[in-house]
Amino acid sequence: MRTLFPLLLTFSLACGEKSEDTGTETTETTDTAEVSEPATEDTEATPEELGQALYELKCMGCHGSDASGGSAPGIQNESDAKFYTAIQNGDGPMPAFPDLSDTDIANIIAYVRSL
Repeated sequence: MRTLFPLLLTFSLACGEKSEDTGTETTETTDTAEVSEPATEDTEATPEELGQALYELKCMGCHGSDASGGSAPGIQNESDAKFYTAIQNGDGPMPAFPDLSDTDIANIIAYVRSL
């Protein structure tokens, strides 16, 4: 029994659980995979940079690397209102992207305008 208690205590501390016997608390770490999405709250990045990351992830496959068109039409000359409506609600074969916030859409527009 004397060897079992230290082993349990060591195991408990190694696993990040709070040991009631010593009052010592350790932090627990977990291995979780994060989804690789562009950071939209990076205070160091410009709206254009944030928009570029989102554009490349969500738009470039259809609208082309320079927004001049691909399997979908060019969008360089679209109004801001048209961007918002199309992204939020979809437009013809284009799906809606309800996961994008107004700020995300504004960043995408800023990037497209910078091309």
